[in-house]
Amino acid sequence: MQRKCSYRAGKQTAPTGGTDEGFACEGLSARTFRVAVSMIEVRTSSIHGRGAFAAVDIPRGTAFHVAHLMAFGCDEAEAINATSIGAYVFYIEDCPDGGVHDHVGLAMSPISFINHGVPSNAAFAVDPAALTVTFTALADIPAGQELTIDYGDFAAKLGIAR
Repeated sequence: MQRKCSYRAGKQTAPTGGTDEGFACEGLSARTFRVAVSMIEVRTSSIHGRGAFAAVDIPRGTAFHVAHLMAFGCDEAEAINATSIGAYVFYIEDCPDGGVHDHVGLAMSPISFINHGVPSNAAFAVDPAALTVTFTALADIPAGQELTIDYGDFAAKLGIAR
């Protein structure tokens, strides 16, 4: 069953009688929405293995997902990058020693499966202080479409054509 979801700006009366702001889906109470509905889902990808897909229609400009990062220190980055997990990390910031390895983090959510695409339909921004990464739609993304981001220079490191 596909649900139509939208963003509600500001405080509004929720179906439960309290107030709520943010995303709302037809037929779901605000509490159920916060607990049960995600705007993304993981499925088999034609791009690579598994991918992150829009579970609902996502309007252009919508910040559709915020993931918390499990941060790895500069001393751990070399070991992380030598494993398959290295392909799933997000750059947080340069290490203070100016070494070749960066302070990186693993997104602790299904968004870790987002694949590279150029052009991409989503952008991301890392907040080093909060240790989060926020994903925003660059275009209207219909439910069922695979979500992609431009890996930038990291694509070459992974051997992916830009």
